[in-house]
Amino acid sequence: MVRNQAGIIFAFLLFLNPCHLVYARVVMGAAPGSFQYYKGVRSYNDHDYVQAMAWLKISARYKYYSEADLYVGLMYQQGLGVQRSYGRAYHWYLRAAKKGNVDAMVCIGLLYENGLGHHRDFQKAMSYYQEGAKRGSASACNALGEMYAKGEGVSPDYNQAFDWFKKSAEKGDPIGENLLGSFL
Repeated sequence: MVRNQAGIIFAFLLFLNPCHLVYARVVMGAAPGSFQYYKGVRSYNDHDYVQAMAWLKISARYKYYSEADLYVGLMYQQGLGVQRSYGRAYHWYLRAAKKGNVDAMVCIGLLYENGLGHHRDFQKAMSYYQEGAKRGSASACNALGEMYAKGEGVSPDYNQAFDWFKKSAEKGDPIGENLLGSFL
């Protein structure tokens, strides 16, 4: 009986406004934290960063939402709604990376590569990029290609750079395609 009532509520809310779809899914038993994640992303897109931070931190408590951790990290890195803090950004990126988020792995690599919040450490940057690339991130492939092309933390190796840009381009990444084209 409860499930049927929830289904009726779901259909009614969807009829009134498709934006209530996430709320209806929560009522019907969707993953914990999904409503908070939805509200956080919506607030972020509306440039209400203080509200976004509050909702995303609640959502980040759940293991399903590595993206919430990533958003919080981005907000700390860019100083959106909070005081800029590369150390806190690193903390949130690391949480997301431990949940398997490849974008967070790239962000951690960028912090190490540029010495933001830590001493500049090309080896650690390369390690995070390699893990991201192994998991399919085109951005990580681009970052590795650039490190080889510039000789950051490694001897310059244009063949390795070319190979990494090629892997990125094969994933359909326009930046990788552009970087690959610069080698031809």
